[in-house]
Amino acid sequence: MNKWLPVKGEKFGIRKGPWKCILSPDEGPPELFNLDEDPAEKFNLAQENPIELAELTQQILDWKSRYDAGGELEDRSKEDILRLKALGYSD
Repeated sequence: MNKWLPVKGEKFGIRKGPWKCILSPDEGPPELFNLDEDPAEKFNLAQENPIELAELTQQILDWKSRYDAGGELEDRSKEDILRLKALGYSD
């Protein structure tokens, strides 16, 4: 059974270790999940973990500024490029 969730505006995410951070400014405050302890992403831990939230948010914003400036995303590995092509994206 497919469930579609409406998305407003841009949505960005990053995962580092057990942490997953999601920024979706048009939908509300940042979300932070510890996937080791909460793989279903039911508990937003953003307020309880400001250091992890700030670090991951900054990484998303740094990436976004490079992308918005038209710069090359040099951090894409060959494996990442192949995965993106397999999903139908081109470089």
